[in-house]
Parts: sequence; C-alpha cells; structure tokens
Amino acid sequence: MDKIVSWDYDVVSNLLDGAVLKKSMKIRLSAMMYMQCFVLGATVPIMSIYLRDYLHFTGLQTGTILAVSALSAFISPLVGSVIADRFLSAEKFLAV
Repeated sequence: MDKIVSWDYDVVSNLLDGAVLKKSMKIRLSAMMYMQCFVLGATVPIMSIYLRDYLHFTGLQTGTILAVSALSAFISPLVGSVIADRFLSAEKFLAV
C-alpha cells in the first residue's frame, strides 16, 4: 500500500513540475493571445464596412460571410483532431 501511495505522489509531483510555466513563456503566450485577438478585433469591423459599402453586399450577405469565418474557427479543430487521430501515429506526431 505504501508503494502505491508514494508512486502516485511522485507521478503527481512530476506532472505538476512539468506543468509550471516559466515567466518568459507566460509573457510570450500572453502576447500571442493578445495579438490574435487584436488582429480579429481590428479586421472584422473594417471587413464588414468594406463588404457593405465598397462591394455593395447586403446585410445578410455580409453577416453570412462573417459568420462562416466564426463557424470554421469552431469546426476546424474538431476536423483536424479527427484527421490527426486517424492518419498520424502518436510516435510520429510527438517525435518520439
């Protein structure tokens, strides 16, 4: 019983040690997420004006175009994960 408890504790402590991010990594990931949201926030309002005023799309067409990009952002990770699970072995994917 003692071996199981100590083994579980070692596994959990090793997982927690690996999960802790360095401060530089946190800053870089935060900057990446900020830039991703910044790009979407800067382009979507301009894209809607461009589609409506310069290309003379209707409101329904403009909304549909912008909704398709949001829908694809939701569906593409699901499709990508199915393809990766079927056609890529874990050893190749993780480069083990």
